[in-house]
Amino acid sequence: MAGEVVEIIGLAEFRRDLKRAGLGTKDATAAMKKAGAPVLAKAAAYAPRGKGTLAGSGKISAVGTKGRVIFKPVYAPGAEFGVHGRWVGFEKWGSTPRFGYRALAETSDQVFQIVTAELNDVLTVYGWFHD
Repeated sequence: MAGEVVEIIGLAEFRRDLKRAGLGTKDATAAMKKAGAPVLAKAAAYAPRGKGTLAGSGKISAVGTKGRVIFKPVYAPGAEFGVHGRWVGFEKWGSTPRFGYRALAETSDQVFQIVTAELNDVLTVYGWFHD
């Protein structure tokens, strides 16, 4: 899922408000990791299964207010998009995008709910989220 990121815009202000609420960037990172779990589970379920290790190689990477789901094999972009450099022949697995972006699209509401639940105090008290 190269380039697909859940990001909080206004990082400096967000960090300031996290500190005021008694929270830190570690709390935001933990929220991003927790929110990535359903994306990773669905993406791993959708990932092609053949001779390689793609489906089992997924992991969640979260730093600060950014979270990503990453699949390690060098052929992962080819599996996701059909072709990537010399990695071709994934057409038999269906239309693109196949697993990562598809999983993110299907779980985006759930990701949003998890992040807002985890950071509810700072999001509501300091005006970052309104009902």
